[in-house]
Amino acid sequence: MVLTTGDLLGYTMRSDSPETFSDQLPPKRMPHYGKIKRMVRASWLASEHSIVISADGTVQLFSDANIFRSAVAAKRIWQLQGVRVPGTRERRYPAPADAPNGARLDYVNDGRRAGFELSWPQGRVVGLTIVFAHPTDRFSRAASRRIGSFLATAAQAQAQRIDHVLAGAGT
Repeated sequence: MVLTTGDLLGYTMRSDSPETFSDQLPPKRMPHYGKIKRMVRASWLASEHSIVISADGTVQLFSDANIFRSAVAAKRIWQLQGVRVPGTRERRYPAPADAPNGARLDYVNDGRRAGFELSWPQGRVVGLTIVFAHPTDRFSRAASRRIGSFLATAAQAQAQRIDHVLAGAGT
């Protein structure tokens, strides 16, 4: 359900790994932390992520898929995790037109890590693609649009993988 070699022209998979329950939890300072934790505990089934890297090694893309017991639970958790985290600088951008249905595009910077995140609910799955940046980097409007477009292309490739797995699982 995550990106691998061949999904994006010129990108190869660097790593692929399952995730644990604690990987699914937001920072404790996040509003609704207790509610999110309870919902994740009750409905999270599995997650994995991959990192694909460009041929020249300058761009690393993080791809993530989180599977929940129901589409309702996946969408509700995705909505709750869209709340701004105190102490984090966030900016929401319009999702690119070619992003998966219902996607949101955010720039998030906590002073140690920063990046553009495109996330979307897709049935029982929440998909996520991220391009990381240095916290001091600044982006023009045009650069932000190019990054969003790239993430949307990656998200569409990942959404096809998710569709294929969900169809095979009969959900």
